[in-house]
Amino acid sequence: MKQFLFAIISLVAFAQGAFAQDFFDDKKIADPVPHMSKYDNDYWHLGDITRYGQATVVTVIYTDPYRSPGYTNMSVNTALVDQATGRRYPLIYSDGFPKEPERYVFEKEMTNLRMPVQLVFGPLPENVKEVRLDNLGLYDIEIGRVPVMPDSSVTRLFENKKNKEGTLRLDAVIDNGTNTLLYFSYTPASSSGQKISINKSKSVLKDRATGKTYPLNDFLGITETPQTTFVTYDNIRPEYSETAGFLLSFPSMSAAGVKSFDYSEGNWLIEDISL
Repeated sequence: MKQFLFAIISLVAFAQGAFAQDFFDDKKIADPVPHMSKYDNDYWHLGDITRYGQATVVTVIYTDPYRSPGYTNMSVNTALVDQATGRRYPLIYSDGFPKEPERYVFEKEMTNLRMPVQLVFGPLPENVKEVRLDNLGLYDIEIGRVPVMPDSSVTRLFENKKNKEGTLRLDAVIDNGTNTLLYFSYTPASSSGQKISINKSKSVLKDRATGKTYPLNDFLGITETPQTTFVTYDNIRPEYSETAGFLLSFPSMSAAGVKSFDYSEGNWLIEDISL
């Protein structure tokens, strides 16, 4: 697990509890916050939600009466979706079943499986009240009831940046005095943009005042060149193309006295980022 997420992950305890098993109607469940579960979803259950200034951590419980040998993982398209606006906040990291392209392998058959899976998303604006958890059959999650844990982070939101291959969105910038964290969402705009990766040696922040560059320290949710993360482009219905999320960690810009900076790596460029 990446070092700069240790503090976040270690604060969250896996929730244990009973879950309703009504196979005929959508299920209204009260814990950990009021939410709905689709009638045909007997595998995924909401266990716990913790909101930090630097991340949103959701624990889900995977249950299966019989699991055959094979592999599984979490889709890159897994996301918390604001039900009021449709804005997606994609999965950054998954502990338990890893995020694509990594795999979890069941080497033998198992019965009565109950497995916690911890999902890490970017921070959500405090005006987001209800979300659905795409791909897992959970919705009307009243996440607005979950308070944001106080910390010293500074968070800013930015707009989309497009090129011919896809749209790179800077969802949030967080500076905690040690690191500057950049949360990104990426959606391909053509079939040529379906494979993405990070070239660590070329990924930098540039001080707009002095031209000094700051190298990438670490990353999460995306593979490093030459390996790639595949993000599906839907030729028939482009609006249904997948969106992948990832996180980049740089030295703290506030500690370096930098007021405004650019992010660049290959075809990706987002300018005039400020804290």
